[in-house]
Amino acid sequence: MKSYSKSVKIITGLLFVITLSNQLNAQSNSTNWFLAKDQNGIEVYTREVKNKNVKEFKAVCKIKTSLESLCKLYYDMQHKPDWVFACESAKILKVISPTEKTIYIESYAPWPVKNRDVIINTVLTQNPETNEIIIKEIGIPDFISKNSGIVRIPEYKGFYRFKPLNNGHVEVTFQCFSDPGGKLPGFLVNVSTIDNPFDTLTKMKELLENNKFKK
Repeated sequence: MKSYSKSVKIITGLLFVITLSNQLNAQSNSTNWFLAKDQNGIEVYTREVKNKNVKEFKAVCKIKTSLESLCKLYYDMQHKPDWVFACESAKILKVISPTEKTIYIESYAPWPVKNRDVIINTVLTQNPETNEIIIKEIGIPDFISKNSGIVRIPEYKGFYRFKPLNNGHVEVTFQCFSDPGGKLPGFLVNVSTIDNPFDTLTKMKELLENNKFKK
């Protein structure tokens, strides 16, 4: 019986790895990552995306916290503006299951650029062997009607990875490609591909390590 249970765990773990690999490979291409910023323990990478004038980004850091705290912060819409880059407001539009939710985020943009909003389907999975958590994010721009005066982000895909370490820390990876829509020059948008993940992980780390987030 114990042998059977162990086999089931191994198979479940392998299925998780295969699924994750397929998810991540679907978002990647042959372009190598370029280290754009390395500061305060946060590394930000960017890379070109085929047929796009906007770059994809990936940021990595280690935070002294727990998986539970990270997940609670992620799904706490009231506190999204406290750590997500340029977030004006956020709310849950639909709960499909305990691990799948559809969320709405409005992002601030300085005049004369209009604010952006995005609807994201989020799916949480956890590796039963390593406890690593992945929250996959896919934009669904037509989920609700567009708001007047706000530009809907037409394409969004990314994920958060929470990888527990042995020293009470969690390695956090935030990877994303987002087309802001509208008529913004690529060079201007690409500035935020560095600021966005760096500021997001900086504030996330500050909230969790300094106990500023009330669970």
